[in-house]
Amino acid sequence: MKTRSLLLLLLLPMFSLTHAQKAAEAVLTNGMIIRNGVSYGRNNFITDPQAIAIINNNFISPYEGKTAGTTPGGQVAAWKNISAGEKGYFRSQDLRGGALYIEYDSPEEKIMLLEASGHTMVFVNGQPREGDHYDFNFSVHPVLLKKGLNRFYFTNGRYPRIKASLTEKTSDIIIKRKDLTLPDLIIEEPGFKPGSVSLINAGSKPAEGLKIICSVNDQSLTSMLPVLEKMTSRRMNFKIPVPRGLKEGETRVSVEVYSDTGRLYDSYEFEIKVKHFATNHDRTFVSNIDGSVQYYSVRPGTRPLADSQALFLSVHGAGVQARNQAGTYDPKEWGHIVAPTNRGPFGFAWEDWGRLDALEVLDQGQKLFKTRPELTFLTGHSMGGHGTWYLGASYPDKFAAIAPCAGYPDLLNYAGQDKDKQQEGEMEKMFNRAGNPSRTLKIAPNYSQHGVYVYHGSADRTVNVEQARRMRELLGSFHPDFSYYEYPGGGHWFGDISMDWPPIFDYFKIHEIPASTRVKKIEYYTACPGISPDCHWISIYQQTRPFEISSVRAEVQNDTLLMITDTENIAVLGIKPAGMPVSQPFSISVRGQDIKVGEINLEEYLYIGLKDGKWTVISEPSPGAKGPHRYGGFKDAFRKNMVFVYGSTGSDEENSWNYHKARFDAETFSYRGNGAIEIVPDKQFMDNDYTGCNIIVYGNADNNMAWETLLADSPVQVSAGKVTIGDKLLTGADIGCYFIRPRPGSENNTVAVIAGTGIKGSKATYPNQYFIAGTSFPDLTVFRMPAINDAYENVECAGFFGNDWSIDEGDFVWKKNNSNNGR
Repeated sequence: MKTRSLLLLLLLPMFSLTHAQKAAEAVLTNGMIIRNGVSYGRNNFITDPQAIAIINNNFISPYEGKTAGTTPGGQVAAWKNISAGEKGYFRSQDLRGGALYIEYDSPEEKIMLLEASGHTMVFVNGQPREGDHYDFNFSVHPVLLKKGLNRFYFTNGRYPRIKASLTEKTSDIIIKRKDLTLPDLIIEEPGFKPGSVSLINAGSKPAEGLKIICSVNDQSLTSMLPVLEKMTSRRMNFKIPVPRGLKEGETRVSVEVYSDTGRLYDSYEFEIKVKHFATNHDRTFVSNIDGSVQYYSVRPGTRPLADSQALFLSVHGAGVQARNQAGTYDPKEWGHIVAPTNRGPFGFAWEDWGRLDALEVLDQGQKLFKTRPELTFLTGHSMGGHGTWYLGASYPDKFAAIAPCAGYPDLLNYAGQDKDKQQEGEMEKMFNRAGNPSRTLKIAPNYSQHGVYVYHGSADRTVNVEQARRMRELLGSFHPDFSYYEYPGGGHWFGDISMDWPPIFDYFKIHEIPASTRVKKIEYYTACPGISPDCHWISIYQQTRPFEISSVRAEVQNDTLLMITDTENIAVLGIKPAGMPVSQPFSISVRGQDIKVGEINLEEYLYIGLKDGKWTVISEPSPGAKGPHRYGGFKDAFRKNMVFVYGSTGSDEENSWNYHKARFDAETFSYRGNGAIEIVPDKQFMDNDYTGCNIIVYGNADNNMAWETLLADSPVQVSAGKVTIGDKLLTGADIGCYFIRPRPGSENNTVAVIAGTGIKGSKATYPNQYFIAGTSFPDLTVFRMPAINDAYENVECAGFFGNDWSIDEGDFVWKKNNSNNGR
């Protein structure tokens, strides 16, 4: 790059990372941009030639007019000079499908804080770091600058603008001021509330023995913290005291971070709201997904302490906070509004971890307000309208009625990725199959289990009303109980009634979830038993072909006969007699085949399986087999208190990459999912077995000590220069892979692997698109560095293990003309 410059500024105290000190800042003001047509959107693989060159140390500094190949659309990609403008932003339409490159000369090797916004990710001297693609100004990373030339490559985010600066650190341990998860303090609930804060470790060693002291008025609580890895950040949980006698309004809270020797690293004071329970307020809880603190918001009804009322789960739109969602509604006389976060204002479009957050908050709300389970309703606006369509189809027996407002049913079609119309190869079909849980319309018959009220503005320019009209036509073909209203002239927002539309709640009033013992007929569909296995008294426990659509039609006749008239793609069905309208003894007929059922324990599931073309009563499947508790695909590993274990026994370059990739993934889940992930080296994992956790392994059998403990019996093995998949062999140092396995010795936990056969193969795993809603990965993916023109061209193998987690019973697609796959 011809021009390198920086502006040195002293920040005012209110903008510094520590409230008591000033910090020197280098605002990066000159750079180069390229419109290379690369999207870091909802794609399983990223084909960014500049990023690939950077991580492989093949990148040459660009200059004005230098070409860098062609875009996927065939246009010449060329570099251009650019300077930062107002508020330090680089602004250009070329950043839609483009990237920003900056060089910085450092007079010495040192650690600084990179503050940037507007980018999806950044490579710092070849190492990936999470970005701030929604431009929240949240991203702060400690980075080790080399003496001399340092390279920063920022990929495009949601908007065509990016800014960046480097700041001197003021302490080794720093509180991120903008990144706290806090409740409101409730006067009627003295004791403590959980909160969380992001701490930055800008030191060169892991920080052990840290503690947070949180004080409110004259009360303090101490929280001991887990190890904070070097050169990264992590959300840390702490207890906030709630003294008796608080007054409504705001109160001052202080948070101090100390070492185990009593050294004060950093402190922060802020205001927190104090409210009465009956008012709209925020609440926090510790998530079962990763042990992080999450918040949700409630609008109690006009009778907040009355039992047996209704619960209205309201899911927000893109960029909307849960507290704003709950605040949109007037208090209801007969129920309570409960608004989850989706793990963030954008989160996961109510899929993946957003789905899990909604279910966790639903449980929290039901316990908090002691609501009647049969009076549970679901609604949402915009992205939350999609969430309503998606959650309502996935969990039809959890809601009495749903009301999608200004929503779109299918995430991928709405995002411009119409998978149904694409010309697919066999490999791409496998990945699209893994994405079937996102294809809401494929399980649309589930809507017949509850009422549906469709509400949309006729002039909506954000989510076109045709989305609603399409669903009206679909529902009209089978649904006996739905209502449809187009608000004349209504846009995407048209005042408070965009969500709080009185006829919706009038519609809700005439619905309730029927008791399972009154449900005599069920038609149920699912794409994955690991996501949505049950409807009332029937469970699709295992599929014949994983992630294809499965369905069952069943009817109880004369209280003594269960007629299962149709099954599709089902290997094992579970039946819960205690929830059925049957008497003992009863019989079962499956597609005309009679099955004898003797005396059974009504409180236990009865299982029937398909063997040699015939249905028969079978024993409960082994917990070691696939089932709703542990099913796959690959993303399923990231949902049960996962710990990231990086290999440290390889070459220096391998060890460095394993650590940096684990750190990048943890940072990404923190940003996208308000998550808190523990990162540990393999030796530390060996010293502490982390019982009850899913383990994510970074590295292969030769450079990660945990491999022998966790993966010795895996039919997939990855080591230096080779991958074996059963009796098949792939060779080369450029192979990367993702796969999931059951964790040995555990009936519920899993192990996920992110590995390479060499440093080039490890670097092929650099995208972490598995943290994006709408992306999909089967149980196993083996690939080389993504090709520029066809993301699936360099996928060697992809597919699903069998229900016994074996290769032999699995379903895999291999790259055509692959002479190196052992066949």
